[in-house]
Amino acid sequence: ERRRGALVASLFPGDHPSECILVGSVGGLKEVKNFPLFIRAASRLDRAFGVAGAPVARFVIFGEGSERGALERLARESGIESRFSLAGGRNDLENIYPLLDIFVLPSLREGVPLALLEAMSSGLACIASAVGGVPDVLAGAGVLVQTGDEDGLVEAIRRCALERNTRLELGRLARIRVLERYHVEIWGERMLEIYRAASRRG
Repeated sequence: ERRRGALVASLFPGDHPSECILVGSVGGLKEVKNFPLFIRAASRLDRAFGVAGAPVARFVIFGEGSERGALERLARESGIESRFSLAGGRNDLENIYPLLDIFVLPSLREGVPLALLEAMSSGLACIASAVGGVPDVLAGAGVLVQTGDEDGLVEAIRRCALERNTRLELGRLARIRVLERYHVEIWGERMLEIYRAASRRG
């Protein structure tokens, strides 16, 4: 809790609530990651959560890239710059993931995204675009939305933010999925089997 409080205070120096739902993403700030969708969804959720009794939410992206300026402008124009942080690159993300509540991956294209696997391994409720290899990774252990579906993304984040038990259960399922299918020893054995099969054919 101390580490989380320190992170929130560092990300939102002018507006750091003692308790909030921390919704984050990780990736290079480039067009394919579709972070404008995340910002637009955050803006809508910020208005929805601004009523009495609703949770306080803050939004953050960890990463650097050529789209930083455009994303900063969009956050400012959307009126959420004090509640949305472009936190830059970090080399200690393994310490950051567990401090988040919800992980969002709004990409236009992906293979098997490392950031998603890392978030899942940290027990986060994960919401991602149904692109590339993402459905195989996340189906049944997270929430999939269609590419560019702003309404779907807003609703998925809203539900995870409002329903703590749903959020925790999705995080539990995500961690189990990674440990069962994507642990480094499992992947290593799969790679070795490919080499063994190739050598037998040779």
